[in-house]
Amino acid sequence: MVLTTLRQHDGPTLEQAIKGYHGKTIRLPRHLEDRPDREALEVRFGEFLGV
Repeated sequence: MVLTTLRQHDGPTLEQAIKGYHGKTIRLPRHLEDRPDREALEVRFGEFLGV
């Protein structure tokens, strides 16, 4: 999926926001209350996949 995404040309959001993170480390917020809720992310990702 990474290679196919990097090969796409679909406007500035894809180019700057998504492709810009390729090869970089994404850091989590220091404070636990600022971090994403893992259970909510799991549910949302399941919805995205159509599960």
